[in-house]
Amino acid sequence: MRKSENKLTEMDEILETSQEKDENLDEKEGRVYELGFLLDPAISEDKLDEEFSLIKKVIENNKGSFISEEWPKTKKLEYTIFKASHEGKRVFDTAYFSWVKFETVPLLVDKIYEEIKKNEKVIRFIIIKTVKGDTLAVARKPVIREKRKVVEKKEQETEISKEELDKTIDELVIE
Repeated sequence: MRKSENKLTEMDEILETSQEKDENLDEKEGRVYELGFLLDPAISEDKLDEEFSLIKKVIENNKGSFISEEWPKTKKLEYTIFKASHEGKRVFDTAYFSWVKFETVPLLVDKIYEEIKKNEKVIRFIIIKTVKGDTLAVARKPVIREKRKVVEKKEQETEISKEELDKTIDELVIE
């Protein structure tokens, strides 16, 4: 057996042991997650509540308890997103952005992922592990720096006689 194969076998054993520990932990404790998502901008304002509720229902059905959320807001996207659907290729420059922070058992996060993936109104989404703490970042007051004032140095005006000036010039000139 080569060294590289031996290392892979050792890594596989470590990962399996780690996964077994995680599975035991997963059954007992919930973890905090955040789901960030972009919804199709073609959704009308009156249907937006329904779509947002459907996403929250997926979390509820998987034993998720809500910590906080943000109502979907229209955002201009930083880059164009292309998404294939049964209607064909669609192009998105804007979308409704929202997020939901929730707590659930880690084993159920994959189910949440798969169910949200099936929703055609969701353009993109991400689920990340996070902490229960602060849900909103505190906006900092911008620091405005004063412009530096350019101080011009004024040369002292001293009167020099013609003879002194000639003498100084002669010293500076090298023959």
